[in-house]
Amino acid sequence: MSRARARPDPVAATVPEDSIRLGSLVVDREGVVQHVSARAPAVLGRSAASLVGAAVRDVLALGEPCVAELQQLLAGRRQEASFLFVAQGSEARHRALAEPLPGGPGGRFLIHLVRSDEYLAQAHARAQVELRTTIESIIGGFAHEVRNPLASILSLTEVALEDWAEHHERPTELARVPQLVSRIESLLRQSIAYSRPPRPQLGFHQLGHLVEQTERLLRPSTTEKLAVVGAGEETFFADADQVGQVLINLLENAADAADSSVVLRSRAGILDGAAMLILDVEDDGPGVKPDLRKRIFEPFFTTKAHGTGLGLAIARDLARMNGGNLTLTSADPRRTIFTLTVPTHHRKD
Repeated sequence: MSRARARPDPVAATVPEDSIRLGSLVVDREGVVQHVSARAPAVLGRSAASLVGAAVRDVLALGEPCVAELQQLLAGRRQEASFLFVAQGSEARHRALAEPLPGGPGGRFLIHLVRSDEYLAQAHARAQVELRTTIESIIGGFAHEVRNPLASILSLTEVALEDWAEHHERPTELARVPQLVSRIESLLRQSIAYSRPPRPQLGFHQLGHLVEQTERLLRPSTTEKLAVVGAGEETFFADADQVGQVLINLLENAADAADSSVVLRSRAGILDGAAMLILDVEDDGPGVKPDLRKRIFEPFFTTKAHGTGLGLAIARDLARMNGGNLTLTSADPRRTIFTLTVPTHHRKD
């Protein structure tokens, strides 16, 4: 077989080659490499001249199962295919993603050479977004269908309670229904808040002012235990209401767990190259058990008898939406520390 002259393909040459995408190949319906992008030869450990005209199954050293998938793609029985291969000079296994080349003459195919770990991380992130969209749709529809019957149950119960009070002196178990309906409504509100968080209204705010507002919204039993260290002139760039919501959740949780004290500390720091305001909420309670530390941010996971399991999940989502994060940072069994970070400057990225 005579080899074609090695040259960049006009289409493949326009495909970005970044930290994830290592290079690209264009193959024909016979699985023969026709064109290569600039970086592909170095990745595959062969010259461009030796790649053009070679069978892609040999170039990527595909095993029989992958060859079968490739043949189905080339025959038009698959819309895409994915293969693992080992890049030149590396023990890491990378991935080749194959798909038909849109608008290409002769039914050609484009194969991207990508870093497997980063590709899987991106795929996981996309799956998380799709899952959140699905959850939002399910919860929204469920809440709509449940609220109307709940309103009817509450109205009928109130009428029954009035009638009962006129003819009986002793209370009835029906008196518990309004409280149970209120709990269900609270669960619905929190579920909707988790699935459909509002877009942050970003701006510069003074931490001391936010802490003062937050303290006014706390339960008296929480403020009695609370000590604030710092939280003066520091400023942050985020949605103040959402950051306040996170703080209220953390401080109330800490007060419930604390033996005697809850401490809110603030400090400035650099995280991942960005200036951040770092807030630690510490309590002197029994700490989080090791087997629960990986689960405390899971939606609907709770250790409280009447908890919803959404407080920390919502709080972490709000922190991340505002450019920061929320983490459990203490492994000490005699105390618990949650760390909230928020940017101090506008981040264009």
